[in-house]
Amino acid sequence: MSNLQNILNDGDELNEEDLLKYLNGNLSSEEKNAVEQKMANSSFADDALEGLQQFKSKKDINTYVAELNEQLHKQTSAPKKRKIKRRLKNMQGIEITVVIVILLCLLGYFVVKNYLQHRQPSKPSTEQKQ
Repeated sequence: MSNLQNILNDGDELNEEDLLKYLNGNLSSEEKNAVEQKMANSSFADDALEGLQQFKSKKDINTYVAELNEQLHKQTSAPKKRKIKRRLKNMQGIEITVVIVILLCLLGYFVVKNYLQHRQPSKPSTEQKQ
């Protein structure tokens, strides 16, 4: 994939240049016929041409395309930035904290267990009762 700018552009699909040339009338009759055949096979290209024909000024088309590309770039880069921000920056500190909490829990368990063993009164043996 040598051209990363046109990742959705297939060989048999119309590209932006062809549509603009067709709209401006800068194509030869053969090229115009080829574009019309491609538009007949693709409803997307036909809709794109209809949308482009609605612009009154041809200069507005290039401005609009540039704005759309900029908005698309912003929308696709926003999730990436959020993902980077959500990453934990200091994982070592968190790991140490988790280990300390686990050790404190274990220490508390053994202290409570030891306290309960020494606190329970010893059961009188049956021999001493008699």
